[in-house]
Amino acid sequence: MTITRRGMLKGGAVLTSALALPRMASAKASIVTVYDSRIPESRVFARTLAKIEMIDIAGEAARNWAGLRHMLSDTQHIKGLTGWSDWVTARGFLEERGLRLVSETSVPAPLSGKAHLFAWEMRG
Repeated sequence: MTITRRGMLKGGAVLTSALALPRMASAKASIVTVYDSRIPESRVFARTLAKIEMIDIAGEAARNWAGLRHMLSDTQHIKGLTGWSDWVTARGFLEERGLRLVSETSVPAPLSGKAHLFAWEMRG
């Protein structure tokens, strides 16, 4: 068996794509958590998912939701626990970027005194 330059280039290309594929897949599979640090139930929700990228929306309205919009560049999976008005705003930004609603559940919030919070999930 002879080794040619062409064979070496093909082998290098295969090896490079084999090494890059898991990184690309893991970047697409990352989950972003949206929570509101002003709400005790939402803080607990965020702590249970501590190894995931997070966005605290407590100050997002003052920054025109820049943090949420910045994180969305290649995010394909987002989970959140927020109040209704924040959920509606976030959902609009997420739908504009092609993500679709997977689930939406009303959650009681006895610690914060709110009538309900909304646990939601969207995917690309």
